[in-house]
Amino acid sequence: MVLLTQLNTDSYFELSLAEQWFECLAHSLSLLAPTPDLSQVQTALKTHLSQRVERVLPRLANPEEPAQWLSLILKANFLIRLWRTKDEPVVVAMNVSGGHLIPQSQHEMIKSPEFSAARKELGISKHWCLTIQNLEQAPSKDELLDMLYAQLDSESECGVINFG
Repeated sequence: MVLLTQLNTDSYFELSLAEQWFECLAHSLSLLAPTPDLSQVQTALKTHLSQRVERVLPRLANPEEPAQWLSLILKANFLIRLWRTKDEPVVVAMNVSGGHLIPQSQHEMIKSPEFSAARKELGISKHWCLTIQNLEQAPSKDELLDMLYAQLDSESECGVINFG
């Protein structure tokens, strides 16, 4: 079964099983953050990741969809909002994948100064890569929330989280 999702727009795209799992839990926990508007996304990514935009732009199924720009160019399948305090939200870009570990090269790429500058311009404070190798061993809602807040407490801007 393939789940289609709508991320604050009128276009839909397919999600992997790991992405479906994450979206369902993030939605039920009210963690999903709004996607910035297209012009803001395009400006930030073209300014800071221009070579990557040129390479990836032809692969965008719908260039008018900001979520596709974030997913394919910034490597952010989801934006979530966590709270340090009642008045201090932290927006985190999540790259969720299943079945394999995130390659070290991808982690190094999202840690680059160019990716960091693009995230800052979009109001994104952190970027985490999350792999779910076996959905049967995936964490519960509470375990996921505990893991996200533990990662939030770390000082690093980027991180890798591996499950089962």
